Amino acid sequence: MPYKYILTKPQKRALEIVKENGLTGGACFASQMWPEYEKATSRKKRGYNMRAGSFLARLRKLGLLAVEEHSYLAPGTGHAHYQLVYNLTRLGKVSLEEAV
Repeated sequence: MPYKYILTKPQKRALEIVKENGLTGGACFASQMWPEYEKATSRKKRGYNMRAGSFLARLRKLGLLAVEEHSYLAPGTGHAHYQLVYNLTRLGKVSLEEAV
């Protein structure tokens, strides 16, 4: 049986969000993790985004998430843009399946 990580309720919810939607950043995650995000002021949204980024970084450090960096040139301008895409690792998938 492969190694698994025992998840807390917020971690389980976060991994379910990533599994269902394939996140592309902190703001995308924040809007789905915390329902009050959409009604927040821009100042509070900044706080939610920082909280989301920290949460995703902790999940990545535990080995539950992997991050892929995609770069592309913006149409018309030629400027490079980078996009982070979050996916579950094998450990994340096993932990999510075994979660109560």
